[in-house]
Amino acid sequence: TWFGEKSPLFVDYYYFVLPIAFFMLYQTVFESNANVLMRIVVPRAVREIGVRIGLLVTYVLYACDVLTMNGYVIGIAVTYGICAIINIAYVCSLQSFSLRLDRVFLKENTALMKSYGFYTLFLIVSTLTSFLAPTLGSFFITAKMGLSYTGIFAIATYIAVMVSIPYRSLVAITQPELAQTIKDNDRRSTNRLISQASNNLLLIGGFIFLLIWVNIDLIFLILPNGELYATAKNTVLMLGIGQLSVAGFQIFSPALSYSKSYVFTLFASLVLTISALVMNNLFIPVLGMDGAALATLLSDVIYYALLVLVTCVTLHIQPFTKKHCLTIVLLLLIGGLNYLWLTYLPIASLWLSSILRTVILLGGGLYIAYQLHLSEEIDAILHSIFIPRK
Repeated sequence: TWFGEKSPLFVDYYYFVLPIAFFMLYQTVFESNANVLMRIVVPRAVREIGVRIGLLVTYVLYACDVLTMNGYVIGIAVTYGICAIINIAYVCSLQSFSLRLDRVFLKENTALMKSYGFYTLFLIVSTLTSFLAPTLGSFFITAKMGLSYTGIFAIATYIAVMVSIPYRSLVAITQPELAQTIKDNDRRSTNRLISQASNNLLLIGGFIFLLIWVNIDLIFLILPNGELYATAKNTVLMLGIGQLSVAGFQIFSPALSYSKSYVFTLFASLVLTISALVMNNLFIPVLGMDGAALATLLSDVIYYALLVLVTCVTLHIQPFTKKHCLTIVLLLLIGGLNYLWLTYLPIASLWLSSILRTVILLGGGLYIAYQLHLSEEIDAILHSIFIPRK
């Protein structure tokens, strides 16, 4: 009923949702096990590289008419299946991991297991609600506008999601230490970890976002059928800003989850889902894809504002520093200069314009960030690159 008129192709292949969801689930489950065991390199490579290469190869084979539509959909399922199997095999190969149940431990810790069961159920519900919000835009676009618009929106989403990629890698390293500091009630260390992670991710994500936005017209020029995807330029902008909030403030979610006030994460997730549902219904009929992006952006702003507030109050921390303010001002300055350049100094050659703005604006911004010492960790990396040790 929802998809029959605008997206009949989805109806033909909806039964592939279950196997793909199954493989994605167990890829995540065993990746989480690897994170707990402090062995994150292989699972992270599988997720960030393996999945993307598999999907790219599948798409290229379909585009070259090697695969039919049936083969393309099966190829997607196979890609996630292989990645899940690699994660499972890797985790099972670790000496510190075992699939055997310690029945003696279970009998001696009945109360702990009940608490663990409740906490696990809570996490499942919380994750489901928070996972629904980012997918609602695509769902409503598919139902109300058709699969062609869903494809354009998906490309815009893939471009924007690059902004939050650094978070996915850094959080896997930070989470175990963050959990330990919260367990030990070490507020100073908790505050330091969240502050450093938040500012570093905001700075790195911001430069990735600006790199994309400065070159967005060139990206659409390079893409096949780029003139079609260029209609989603504003969509990329809003989704990119939303992903920047993910990069900078998502670290507060695991911090709150590890505290005694973890139940508030479910409340925040419900607010996120409900606000996304309401705003998608309001904005998509009026603004189309831009409406879906705006709904996602506003939902993210509401969610992270609530999440940050609750985390700071319940953990009694204040992780925001002067560096956060300077980082935001620097990013806004570069974005404003890019707008003024395009308005008052237009260059006919898109390639030349993109290269000059990238080198001057982003290079200059990186130099300013270095001079202001906005991130000690990034300063150390730049110092080692440009002034290598003897």
